[in-house]
Order: sequence, then C-alpha cells, then structure tokens
Amino acid sequence: LDESSDDFSAEPGFGTLQSAFQPYRPEWRTVYSRPKLEVRSGTHHFKATLAGWQGEGGHIWRRLEVPPHASLDMLAGAILGAFEFDDDHLYDFHYRDQRGSARAYNHPSTDDGPFTTQITVAETELALKDAMRFTFDYGDDWQFDVRLEAVAEGRCKFKRPKVVESAGKAPEQYPNGDW
Repeated sequence: LDESSDDFSAEPGFGTLQSAFQPYRPEWRTVYSRPKLEVRSGTHHFKATLAGWQGEGGHIWRRLEVPPHASLDMLAGAILGAFEFDDDHLYDFHYRDQRGSARAYNHPSTDDGPFTTQITVAETELALKDAMRFTFDYGDDWQFDVRLEAVAEGRCKFKRPKVVESAGKAPEQYPNGDW
C-alpha cells in the first residue's frame, strides 16, 4: 500500500505489487485499471417471480417500473404490495454484483447491516438480466426472484415504484389463518 496517502478508505492501486513481481514475471508490463461502474439513471424494469409457485398457466410474477433513486426498501414494499402481502416481517436481498462479489442488504429493523435503506436500485450494479433473491418472512420463507430486465434511457417521470404487468393470482400470505 502507498503509506504516504492519508486516505485510508481508498482502495490500493491495481499495480502496487508489480515492482515486487516484475523480476519473476518480466512479461508483466501493462497494468489495467478496474473500470468504473456506471450508475444507471433511467427507469429500472424488474420482474419479480414468486419462487416455487405455479399459478394457472405458469409462474406467478409481477413486472415493476422503479425509479433509480428508489431504495431496496422501497422495492421490497412494492413487491409485497404487488403480491398483496402485509409488510409485517423482516426480509433481505441477496445478489452478486458485476465483479461477482456476494451482496446482502437487510431490513432496516435487523441488527446487522448494510440495510436496504442505504442503497438505491441504481447503485446495486446489477447487469441486465441479473437477479436478486428477495427473502421475506423468515418463518414462512417466501422467496422471490427479482430480475432486472431493462433500464430505460432518459429521466424517470415518477417517484415511487409501480406495478405495470402481472400474471397469476398470488397465494394467501397466511393460508392456515396463522395470523
């Protein structure tokens, strides 16, 4: 690491070990920097599918349009509302970012962060067609696959996520009258 730097949060330069390895690997001449990831500013189009459930004629799913500034907490609320579920349990999102690193964001009422209120859908670094696993209600373990289908160009014209298409009737959240 460059010890002369006062910024301890900065990531070390990609070529910092080049001089140490150069005598052993003389072909190592070029240092490529990690590309900056672009935060997309357009409307995000997600398809949320209720994992493991089949409705009449196929899977049960909802398509949502989400403004880029919406937090994962807002996305969670939109998914639960789209499936007519009460927002009365903890949840989390799990996915892999574009570098392949596992990411997890938890309900704001849990003890462990990072929290879904701390990241927007534009900051998730999801590539097109990538998916997140949204787990809701750890007792009943509702699982949703949330896939990023598209990001529309241009400025988003609304402030909250909205459902634009759906298929299949959502199951009852408490089918046995547990609540």
